[in-house]
Amino acid sequence: MIYSTTFSLLLNESLLAKSAISDGLRTLKQAGFDDVYPGKFYSSFFHLSIGLERLMKLVYVTEYMLCNEMKPPNNDILKNKFSHKLKDQYQTIKSIGEKYNLADGSFFGEDDYIHEMIIHHLHEFALSARYYNLDTLTNSKKSDENPLNSWYQIICETYLKEISESRRTKICATTYQRLDKEFINGSNGFYTGQMDFDGHPLTIADVEFRRIYTELALPHTAWYCLEIIQSILKVLDEIQRKLQEKEPSTEQGGIILC
Repeated sequence: MIYSTTFSLLLNESLLAKSAISDGLRTLKQAGFDDVYPGKFYSSFFHLSIGLERLMKLVYVTEYMLCNEMKPPNNDILKNKFSHKLKDQYQTIKSIGEKYNLADGSFFGEDDYIHEMIIHHLHEFALSARYYNLDTLTNSKKSDENPLNSWYQIICETYLKEISESRRTKICATTYQRLDKEFINGSNGFYTGQMDFDGHPLTIADVEFRRIYTELALPHTAWYCLEIIQSILKVLDEIQRKLQEKEPSTEQGGIILC
C-alpha cells in the first residue's frame, strides 16, 4: 500500500519525536553530577525538549487538519505560535484537551509543582539555557540559570516529596556514621576536587549527599516526565480517533489520502 506524502511526513515526525523522547529518558536515568556523567544531563535535556516540542506540534498540526478539511497549517502559523516555547505549547495542548473534554486531571496545573518545574526547565533550556556555558564564558548579558542547577532543584524537590521523612532521617544518620568511620575526626568536611554549580568547592559530605539524592530521585523525575508525555499523547489519541471517524478508509487506488 502506498501512503500519501502528508501521512509519510507526519509518520516521520512522530518517529523523530519518539526517538528523541526515548533517548532523553534513557540518558536521564544514566546521568549524575560527578566528574563523568553531567554530560548525560545535557544530552537528556536536548532530547526531551526536542521530543516534547515535536510531539506537541504534531498534536497542533493534526488537530488543525481535523478542523480545516485535512489541510495543514502554514509554516508561519507554526513558527509564530510556538517557536521553542514549550510552556506555551503545553498550554495550547491543554486547551485542545479541554475542547475534547479531556481535562480530567490529565494535565498539570499549579498544584503539580514538580511537573510544572520540569516543563519550565525544558522551556528555558529550549529557548536559551542550552547556551548557558558559552554565554557565561563570553560574558553574555543573558541571565539564564545554570541548567544543571535548575535540574538539581527538581531532584531535591522530588526527593522531599517521594522519599518519606523517616527514610530521609535514616539516610542522613547512616551516611554521616559511615563517613565518620571512613574519615577520622570528622574529616568528611574536607573539600574535594568537585565544585557546586557556582564554582565553589564541595566537601566529601556534600558530594555524597548529592549522589544519594540524585540516585533516589532520578527514577521519580523520569516518571514525572512520562506523565507529562502521557497527557499529550492522550490528546493525540483522541484526535487520531476523530480523524478515523471522519475518513475511516479514504483510499483511491491504494493511496491513503490523509
